[in-house]
Amino acid sequence: PNVVSFFGVCEFGTMKYLVLDYCNLGSLRNYLLDHPTVQPTTLLRFACDVAKGMIHLSSLNIIHRDIACRNVMLDDRQDQTIIAKIGDFGLSK
Repeated sequence: PNVVSFFGVCEFGTMKYLVLDYCNLGSLRNYLLDHPTVQPTTLLRFACDVAKGMIHLSSLNIIHRDIACRNVMLDDRQDQTIIAKIGDFGLSK
């Protein structure tokens, strides 16, 4: 749950599009800029979510190589909790 899911690829003409999870709150970077007084417990939960995502990627022998706030996406669940998901695997191996 802490890694952006990949569902497939769509082709339209010569263009190809990735179909990924929609994270309605955008990046962690933009969230922190828009909410400068985030509670420390919320920040800790985001850090734990990222750590859980990294553990999962490590178990699959995937190295992300570009962990940054701009590459952590936030999704608002139905129960109003926010979950952090690792995204942007452009530099991963």
